[in-house]
Amino acid sequence: MLNLYYIASSGLQTGQQALSVIGNNLANATNPNYSRQNIILGAAGGRVTATGFIGNGVRVEGVARAFDEYANERVRGTETLLRASGAHYDKMSALDLEFSRTDNGIDTKLNSLFNALKDISKVPTNGNYRSSAFTALKELTGRFNKLSDELIKQEQKNNQDIRQSVNVINQLTGQLASLNREISNRQSIDGGGAYDLLDRRDALLQALSQQTGINTQIDSRTGAVNVTLSNGHMLVSGDKANALEVTTDNNNPGRQVIAYRDAENAIIPLQDSLLDKGVLGGLLAFRNQDGVVE
Repeated sequence: MLNLYYIASSGLQTGQQALSVIGNNLANATNPNYSRQNIILGAAGGRVTATGFIGNGVRVEGVARAFDEYANERVRGTETLLRASGAHYDKMSALDLEFSRTDNGIDTKLNSLFNALKDISKVPTNGNYRSSAFTALKELTGRFNKLSDELIKQEQKNNQDIRQSVNVINQLTGQLASLNREISNRQSIDGGGAYDLLDRRDALLQALSQQTGINTQIDSRTGAVNVTLSNGHMLVSGDKANALEVTTDNNNPGRQVIAYRDAENAIIPLQDSLLDKGVLGGLLAFRNQDGVVE
């Protein structure tokens, strides 16, 4: 009789815990940074009797976080390429808008100048024709100067966006380093189950991959993640983060260079070609390939 009571009680208790897990999943259904959790049930043992083995009911063996690190890496790899293309496209769209204007564009000013010169060729002594040609030339020059000013502004804005992207990267790596410390502490206390922190970690990794290309390695013992740039430079190692910096090119004071500050506090300039992913990669591609103003 007592065994029947224990079996019924174990079923009710595990059912209650299962409902709690399901309820938590439903509550976070619209949370994009939440990984679904599954309850793991197992037999609660039993005993051998004269008539055979009799079980003692069911027990909860744990709660598992439903995630696939390989799939996460693939998503981050796709996201970083998409963000690079998006940032490059946005900058090129603004540039194309200036060059493709039909109301007051360069082609309109050139046509006006050619027409004025054509009139002069017919009647060289006509003062009105010559005055019209000088006016058209002046307007064309003004349009070129205005376009040059716009290109300089776009280059300055692109440099600001590069610095902003680097700042975001440093903020995210600092948060990841702090989170690694929290995850390791949680793991050492209860041996696992830091699922809320792991969800936050994955969200930070996703955000970081949007800014630049990264590689990750997760310590299965502590749950901490080490993060490197695509070129192998360590951004996050345990609870330590190495920062990126925006410095000035020694050969061209007007040009910004991305540099890496290592664990020994040495500043290492990075080649732009190695930072070709994420928002930062798209901004550098625009500067180096399309938006250079000499």
